[in-house]
Amino acid sequence: MRRRFILGIIICMGICLGLSPHAALAFSDLKGHWARMQVDHLQARGIVKGYPDGRFKPDNPITRAEFVTMLVNVMHKEEEAKKLARAASSFKDVPVGFWANGYIELARELGYAYGDGERFYPQRHITRQEAVVMLVNCLLRIGAEAEIPGEMSFADSAEVAEWAKRAVAWGVDYGLISGYPDGTFRPGRNLSRAEVAALMQEFLDITGQKHHFYGKLVDINLPLRQARFATSWGEEVFEIAEYVKVYRQGEKEPVTELVLPVEGYFDLNSAGKLAFFYLTEKESGEVIKVDLASIYGREARVDEDRVFVKLNEEEELPKEGGIANPAGSLDWTRRAMYADLLRKETGANGRGILIAVIDSGVDPGHPDLMQTEDGFVKLFDFIDLTDEGKVHLNYYGRAENGFITVDGRKVDVRGIENKDDYFIWGYLNAYSLPAAVRQELPGDKILVVAAAAKYAGYYDTLYIDTNGDGQINDEIGLKKYSEEYQVISLPAGSRPFNLVAAEVPGEKRYAVLGFDSLGHGTAVAGVAAASGAVKGIAPGAQIMAIKVMNSMGVAYLSQLEEALKRAADAGARIAVISMGQYSLSKEQKDYIRRIAGEMHYKYGMIICMAAGNQGPGLGTVAQTAAIGGVISVGAYVTPEMLAHDYGLAIEEPLIWYFSSAGPGSDGMATPLVVAPGSAYTTYPLWSGSPYKLVEGTSIAAPHVAGGAALLLQAMRDKLYRHDPVLVYHSLLAGTVELPGYQAAEQGFGAVNLYNSWRELKNKKERPQAYVMMQKDVRGEEGYGFYTREFIPGKLEIRLKSYVGETRSLAIGGLGTFMQPEQYSLKLAPYGERSFTMQYRIPDQPGLYSHFVVADDYETVGWDAFILQTVAVPYDLAAGEDKRLLVEGRLAAGGFKRYFIKVPEGMEELVLRLQVGEKGRARMHVVSPTGEHKVSNYAGVGEVATNSEVELSFASPEAGTWEVVVYSSLTLSYFGLRESSYTLEAELKGEVKEKEKRPYQYLVTAYRSPKAERAGTPLTLFFWHYNTKMPGDGMVLIDNRLYQITGGVVRK
Repeated sequence: MRRRFILGIIICMGICLGLSPHAALAFSDLKGHWARMQVDHLQARGIVKGYPDGRFKPDNPITRAEFVTMLVNVMHKEEEAKKLARAASSFKDVPVGFWANGYIELARELGYAYGDGERFYPQRHITRQEAVVMLVNCLLRIGAEAEIPGEMSFADSAEVAEWAKRAVAWGVDYGLISGYPDGTFRPGRNLSRAEVAALMQEFLDITGQKHHFYGKLVDINLPLRQARFATSWGEEVFEIAEYVKVYRQGEKEPVTELVLPVEGYFDLNSAGKLAFFYLTEKESGEVIKVDLASIYGREARVDEDRVFVKLNEEEELPKEGGIANPAGSLDWTRRAMYADLLRKETGANGRGILIAVIDSGVDPGHPDLMQTEDGFVKLFDFIDLTDEGKVHLNYYGRAENGFITVDGRKVDVRGIENKDDYFIWGYLNAYSLPAAVRQELPGDKILVVAAAAKYAGYYDTLYIDTNGDGQINDEIGLKKYSEEYQVISLPAGSRPFNLVAAEVPGEKRYAVLGFDSLGHGTAVAGVAAASGAVKGIAPGAQIMAIKVMNSMGVAYLSQLEEALKRAADAGARIAVISMGQYSLSKEQKDYIRRIAGEMHYKYGMIICMAAGNQGPGLGTVAQTAAIGGVISVGAYVTPEMLAHDYGLAIEEPLIWYFSSAGPGSDGMATPLVVAPGSAYTTYPLWSGSPYKLVEGTSIAAPHVAGGAALLLQAMRDKLYRHDPVLVYHSLLAGTVELPGYQAAEQGFGAVNLYNSWRELKNKKERPQAYVMMQKDVRGEEGYGFYTREFIPGKLEIRLKSYVGETRSLAIGGLGTFMQPEQYSLKLAPYGERSFTMQYRIPDQPGLYSHFVVADDYETVGWDAFILQTVAVPYDLAAGEDKRLLVEGRLAAGGFKRYFIKVPEGMEELVLRLQVGEKGRARMHVVSPTGEHKVSNYAGVGEVATNSEVELSFASPEAGTWEVVVYSSLTLSYFGLRESSYTLEAELKGEVKEKEKRPYQYLVTAYRSPKAERAGTPLTLFFWHYNTKMPGDGMVLIDNRLYQITGGVVRK
């Protein structure tokens, strides 16, 4: 049944659909005009506007500013243009307050329009050749065919300016513009508003945006103002806009009658309502076929405890026995970092620099931690924020005849100065001490007596019964360490346990004794600044020990905040934190980010944090290190280090396999750098050996802290400046990439202090404050992009400025697999911008990871960066046997990643590694949720090992699994240099068809023959199913991830 809608009758019924001749004629001066349809079409799409008096003035000329504004709107960039409204213009004749300033500046950035270099002439009327140049510039920038098949043949071709000839030839050949009937082109003729509307109509056609969709209008529901369509994707209902323009093919005036059903092209306005009909009997565009898929998110599991933990160490290599020359170990790490070369040129040894070691404390009596290289006190202060050394002084008594009574025993206090009537005392619990010390003590508690040596009521001196004889008049009066630098020892056999008075009671009823019962902090301090038989990276620096980690290796976030503030107040501008937490809630991470940000931006503190020791899997970093404002540090080893410390042979530097790889949970680049991750270093004397070989990122972090101290001193003494933030950036800028590793594994690379010094000399001012952010696959904003499920196609990156003036920045991708849509952008004062990054990642499985950087033109070096990490998996389910078989070879200590996609419903995942006599290797397997499992070694070994190892996982979790094949560092023990292996992966079970999730978008497209010939990208329009408003978010198109911006994806 055909339904007839007389548009005038509709008006009379009081339902103003805007389909009457009067309503369709939104502009009073367009009736009978040759460009009426084009103007109405563009008006319906919100591209052109009229004047307040209701006229369009079609024959008036249009200015360059107006034309550029229209072009930017057509390309869906108006929001970016608005962000530039307050920015200083690149052109002398475009003031900041000019209405089109942002549009002109954006057109310059995107390469649409340049002016003459200094001026844009915004109020000048645009000529035909100028307009064509801008349009063709735009088309070429988005990927249109650059070749020009033909030559211009106009009678006035010679009048076309040299700078416009190529663009005009392109525009004529591809149907963007044509000449006049008399055979001329008239390049210098001003375009009228009507001509621009016609030109834009053709531009829309070539860019695939001329219409939103083709379909059959089946019915109109007048009371509900709805229209029902039959389309290629099924029936759909749209609301009708207040004013609708309806045209029929071949007619120049709007129609006044509709007989349903009718077919044609239809357009929606910015509110998702039908605003334009172009009726035709046949669809002329190309049929578009794309594979669209929904994106499933996965919630990460979070450990809710607000604790830090000591990062585990490497367990494969032998550590017992030591070597004859432990000092040589750190000699090699200094050389690896070019610290010796820096010292030779600058004389820097860390003199006058204070490093806060926020850890388990230090052994205050270790001979290598007593004095700096220049003879000053090494341990500047000892602060204990744990309860481990806290002694409650709950007992008190008067001295009678020179004795006090303690637990019924007379204690001689003759000769002890006490201005108060009372002594106070308590006991140190021996269970706070290491077992090796505790077993040598006569009892389970140690008497501590406090006296007021100067003023009554203020207890400033401690007497500790170190020998356990129950008396204190044979002991040293111990003052607060930061005042007298006194150290005493508990004589635990041949293993002295050294301690200090971190706090004396004063007017309180407790004291705090400072010591290191774990050993971790002493090892960290030695790497950074030891000065004795063993020399750290900065032997002239001083150490501020802030104890936050107890003998169980546990610390709390609140302690970390106080530690950093105490360090900053004391003047420390370098801190090393070699502990971390692998799982944090968003609130916890924001808490740490706030603390680190305050330290970095308020005090300029360089915080060096261990990246973690749960490698080699991706995303295994400690989340406490995956924050801005810190230098997160991974671990590597050189051939010289390995030969000296272990007697093992490798040919090239390599990243320790245990060094956690990034990125952080929000895509944050972690680690930022790598540094030597093993060394013989200082260790508490109570352990029985003053030095110990330690591996881990806990050792890498103090290497960077010591390096920062050298640079900070050199900057002060040689450049007469003090700016820790510049040192921070110079450390990153001076790095050297380790061959064979990607950014997620090594950050910017290995720290090279000599390179950093050269960078520092060139930096006249600190980099400006910018932050780059990006949405993840779930649409949540983070500080990087990381995916193991989807290959990105085009995504947006947001850049925010904290600078109070207009700045211009260069944009670039350091990896060959990504390219920005624009190579420079401008930021208004305290403004923000977004730019599109295009990815050219092949289907070849593997890891693709590198940085996008932003470089302020007025500073030296880049100013902001953001990490991009993409893991492309093998799709075993795509093959008939659902198997993967690959062969490989790895040098000692090397590893290779394989990613395997596991569909839902699989019965089993089986992994086999065959090595035989050709090496020694094992598998590290990481599930989609981060569960880590390690196989035994296959191949040669000191004891009998199998030639093949297998790991199997029943009902494996759906997602991307990571399998890392690791070749043992010990190959040289067996006369081998590399491991040859075969990795087999097999999926068992039937692949079930994935349950389709209801798709949230209605997707439309128009692809004309002109667009196909010009080779412009496919433009897809996304509308929310229910509201029909332009969509936003992420979408998977042909197995590539795209970000929807303003309801549009240009593929």
